Amino acid sequence: MARIKKLAPNQEDLMAVVRDDWLDFIFKNDDQVMDITAAKNGVAFLYGLANLKSPRVIIYDSPMACQRGVYDQGHGQVYGQVSDQVRGQVYGQLGDQVYDQVRDQVSNQVYDQVSNQVSDQVSNQVYDQICDQIRSQVYDQIRDQKLKYFTPARRDVLWDAGWLSFYDYFNRLGVINHAGLNKYLAYARSGVFYSIFRKDFAILCNRPMYINRDENNRLHGDGKPAILWRDGWSQYFLHGVRVPADYALTPAGKLDPKLALTEKNADIQRELIRKIGPERVLTEAGAKELDDWEDPNTGFKYRLMEMAIGDNIQRRYLYFQHASMPGIFYTKPVPPETKKAFHGRAWILSLVEREELDHITIGKEAEIIANFPTRVS
Repeated sequence: MARIKKLAPNQEDLMAVVRDDWLDFIFKNDDQVMDITAAKNGVAFLYGLANLKSPRVIIYDSPMACQRGVYDQGHGQVYGQVSDQVRGQVYGQLGDQVYDQVRDQVSNQVYDQVSNQVSDQVSNQVYDQICDQIRSQVYDQIRDQKLKYFTPARRDVLWDAGWLSFYDYFNRLGVINHAGLNKYLAYARSGVFYSIFRKDFAILCNRPMYINRDENNRLHGDGKPAILWRDGWSQYFLHGVRVPADYALTPAGKLDPKLALTEKNADIQRELIRKIGPERVLTEAGAKELDDWEDPNTGFKYRLMEMAIGDNIQRRYLYFQHASMPGIFYTKPVPPETKKAFHGRAWILSLVEREELDHITIGKEAEIIANFPTRVS
């Protein structure tokens, strides 16, 4: 096959086909379950790459169940981890070989074009927004329960979809036909969504019942889990932000607006305000506007509000719009000594100390304004 220096129109069209096929396989095939035979064959192949005998394969229906499953096999005391061995051979015997084959057959321009249009887009939606979120929540919950966390094998469709979709494109194009890669593609497409590899057994996770996302491809479930696993384990997100179950499940009209004011995590607070509605948060909390200010550098408006929280404790908050997300608002607590909206903004930016708020002079105000950033990210 002659070296490809530039993609033909039909070859360019194939990039979208391959990209969408991988994304649809992960996000839209809710009625499918793992192909157990293909998954077991894939595990045997992967262990064989590392010169390990084929292990017992145990299948669970959520990543949390996979972690607990290691304990069911003997608390992980006598079973060594082999994930690094297997992963090293996958990259050494498969990754390096197919990389060299593709590099020999296509120009840098074609290589970069396929990387940008296929693997980068798949990776951004699958690894960055889904895979990493799943693994971090499993880790946090295992640690919260004072249990030992077992490092995942990172040999599953969520972890590998980015680079596999890249080589799958060239596979379909006829540039490569690598027997080992074909076996690994079959394993990934069997529907393994999480894995833990030990010396004598491999634990695999079935695909979830569904993965729900918003219009920007972020994990999102208002009134339901964003990810529902087959054993009932659920993960809750609002516009890509992990939240407690009740924040996601409770209808907006039944959420206490004061939750948004007492929430300490800025991302969760933002999503609570978005869900409840900023005006309702202020109205139902009995907020009274004390001052407003428009930043001359950015044009953003800030309102200093006072309201009662808890046992009629008076609190002051700075209310302002998110800089890069129109229509999304924050309420940030400021010291009770804050008398003007831009004083509160200065305190949040550490341009003034709390003990200064009671006696800010005109000269100090001019200095503060001069030090405000010219743009807000």
